[in-house]
Amino acid sequence: MNLKKLSLLTASALILSSCSTNSPLQNSSDIKKGNPNPSEIKKDNFTFSAKSKEVDDEVDKLLHLLHDADAHAFFNALSKFVPGTKKFSVKASASVTPQDAAAVILAFKVHLVANPADYTLMMDKYAASGQQTPEMTAFLDTLEPPQGGIIYVNANAGGKNSGASWNNAYTDLQAALALANASSAKEIWVAAGTYKPTSSTTDRGATFRLTSGVKIYGGFAGSETSLVRDFKTNKTILSGDIAGNDDPNVIPITNTSNKADNVNHVVSIENSANNILDGLTVQFGFANGG
Repeated sequence: MNLKKLSLLTASALILSSCSTNSPLQNSSDIKKGNPNPSEIKKDNFTFSAKSKEVDDEVDKLLHLLHDADAHAFFNALSKFVPGTKKFSVKASASVTPQDAAAVILAFKVHLVANPADYTLMMDKYAASGQQTPEMTAFLDTLEPPQGGIIYVNANAGGKNSGASWNNAYTDLQAALALANASSAKEIWVAAGTYKPTSSTTDRGATFRLTSGVKIYGGFAGSETSLVRDFKTNKTILSGDIAGNDDPNVIPITNTSNKADNVNHVVSIENSANNILDGLTVQFGFANGG
């Protein structure tokens, strides 16, 4: 895919429209091409991956119980992954870490994207269980799978935080990327706003990481039903200024003041094909250390 439009705003602030991974941007401080593994989560002294046997076993157990007649057993098993470990019918397992829960739930939601009928089945069983809790209800709402391969992101959304629609959009672009990188839903629509790859003010290694086929479109007001949008008015910014101390009017190539604490690369793209960054401003990467 060819670079259709590229307007240089500053030495490290770019507005992109249909940018391929073969563009000259791949070695800039804002966009880096590499081969990381976005599904890995570090747990203790080993890598807990979304494809690990531990995760596969837990997801297989959930899927088996979901289709079993015993709804009680399914929600009892699922309850240990509910944020806050609020019990559904028995005490949640103390051995399940937040990292474990995140990996299993991501893998479970990937399944629901491919098998949306299972989400309907799950919600029907939950409604009939008579054991609803506010924590479980809110949690199940986040598992609603996106339709048509589109994941929605809006920093100001106040719905279910499932990414399934504008009303229930993810508020965090990283959550949408985790799902897009692992599932068949490869298109992300992002409403106007500023998005940073981490909430930390010191993690310079944080980045928005894309795997093969993932496409991110910005410039939405937050109600569109097609890719017709005004990205000049609805500015969608991916920023590496995690400390929040950069002046957008200062050109980094001539003045690096306050840039040393920025992330090395705002966006990282694996050795892959068919990636698109469209209608986005990518700014304030500072690759002085990686």
